[in-house]
Amino acid sequence: VGYRYLIDLYAKGIEVAGEEGDDVTQDIFTGAKGALEKLVWMLSATINEAPGL
Repeated sequence: VGYRYLIDLYAKGIEVAGEEGDDVTQDIFTGAKGALEKLVWMLSATINEAPGL
């Protein structure tokens, strides 16, 4: 639940930064969100469960 919450927050940050025209912040959030999504995928694969962390 915690990782999904952070991923959702980053998605909202990406949206807001895009609306404000802040490309640098949008890129930072995109990278952080991608890293968390990869972590969730890797943890899910390790414990052999669906990625609902």
